[in-house]
Amino acid sequence: DPKTPLESRIGPCQDFLVKLMRKFDDRPDYQAYEPTPEERAILVGYVQGLPQGMRKAFQERLVGLCFIKPFTGNGMGSWLVDEDRNVYANIILNPAALSKGLSEVLTARDASLFKGDAGVKVDCGEKDRGILYTLLHEGTHAFDYIRGITPYVDASVANMLREGKGLDAKWDVWDGYSKPRKDTDFPLRKRLKFFGLGGGPLLEPREAGEAYRQLAKSPFASLYGSQSWAEDTADMGVFYHLTRVLKQPCGVTVPGPE
Repeated sequence: DPKTPLESRIGPCQDFLVKLMRKFDDRPDYQAYEPTPEERAILVGYVQGLPQGMRKAFQERLVGLCFIKPFTGNGMGSWLVDEDRNVYANIILNPAALSKGLSEVLTARDASLFKGDAGVKVDCGEKDRGILYTLLHEGTHAFDYIRGITPYVDASVANMLREGKGLDAKWDVWDGYSKPRKDTDFPLRKRLKFFGLGGGPLLEPREAGEAYRQLAKSPFASLYGSQSWAEDTADMGVFYHLTRVLKQPCGVTVPGPE
């Protein structure tokens, strides 16, 4: 109901969605999670701080901000469509990020690339909770579903709503959904596997410095963002909001002589 406050759409995921995600992720241990009043207040504060255009889109088309524990990764943005072919969005949140710091969550994400401890540290300050990252990242995916920033967020949307037309699109620095232009690509990008997915991790700890050197020469906001134009857009949204709106500097350090 677009007339309901966004804050009223925060809560545990519905049973049908929990069952679907158990099957999708092969995780029979998934359970709906009810946030505490304190946790809800934290998320409400971050939702109220979202850009005005994003809040407007969410007011019209965001079905819910719901929690599943213990979720693989930090969260997931997904899409829904009604009988008139209007696209809506839903955001699944991992409640673990409510009790962890923003820098801790981002560090864990990048650390998952390596077979051992690479000593990588992402520093985005100490004042914010990790759930801010999830909200911004998955929120940008949701905004992309609703408003159409990129040609498509995932192929299923184009297949269902456009009969597969536009799957060969190019966008910004991308020659395809997960294929950067040759002048923006970097050698280690194809070996980036996060959270143990896709056969990862594939990088040795000693390759950390080289991975970030290659990233620094690319147009991508993060290693995670170099995976596809959807993730590129989502992490651009994250780091723009953190550094430009919240004035919070962000950086990555890697052990070594440099």
